Amino acid sequence: MANDISIGDFRCILLDGGTFRVDGGAMFGVVPKVLWEKKARPDAENRVTLSMNPLLVLAPGRKILVDPGIGEREAGKFGEHYAIEHAGNLERELARSGVRPEEIDIVINTHLHWDHSGAGIRLTPEGGLVPMFPNAVYLVQKGEWETACRPDEWTRASYVFQGEPVLVRTGQMELLHGEAEIVPGVQVIRTPGHTPFHQSVLIESRGEALLYVGDLIPTAAHMRLPYITSLDQDPSLTLRTKRQILRQAREMGWTLAFCHEPEEQNRIFPCRRV
Repeated sequence: MANDISIGDFRCILLDGGTFRVDGGAMFGVVPKVLWEKKARPDAENRVTLSMNPLLVLAPGRKILVDPGIGEREAGKFGEHYAIEHAGNLERELARSGVRPEEIDIVINTHLHWDHSGAGIRLTPEGGLVPMFPNAVYLVQKGEWETACRPDEWTRASYVFQGEPVLVRTGQMELLHGEAEIVPGVQVIRTPGHTPFHQSVLIESRGEALLYVGDLIPTAAHMRLPYITSLDQDPSLTLRTKRQILRQAREMGWTLAFCHEPEEQNRIFPCRRV
């Protein structure tokens, strides 16, 4: 697989979680269309294609999944408006990597927007909701959980179809309080702006490192500092966070992995040490 790389003792695989389309102006904020359309070709309705790229981390003794994606539960309702395609790919993609859903030990969500967390829950034939990963602990920041549970008029559209209370009932939801080491070599770091408690996932081993940046930098086109979505709750904070993270990535020689980059060859970006 083109997006299957080794980071020291870890194998990191960006999976194909399907695609959807979002208004191009929303994805690039204050950047004029004449500039952003060179990087992301819009359709007749001014929508640009985004992919969902869940990250599978095969760690010594652990199988970790970051941002499962939309899932089929959401595709039926959002299908036409967002032109969702292949949102049910996740289980097949895991199988290609030799992993069954019940073997996932840890699910990490950068945040709980529907396009990142929906596939963590599945719909049963009887119409009920159950965890997609029955033996996993699900991790998210406490503040993000609270925001998702009490969305306001502006954020409600991003937190639709929340099934996470199911995980509370099953005892699988664990809330984090800031930066934390999940297992040796895997940690979450705060990267606020898109949401106030957005987090990214850093994998480090044997002098190598990969940062799954989530919606701080959703695609390769968003590497430029002013390229910030109008969906971000605090764009000025996103700018400050992005500037800091990119500086650190270049200083440390991190590889970046993008959650929504549609072009397979651009989903992983190695930063050069400066």
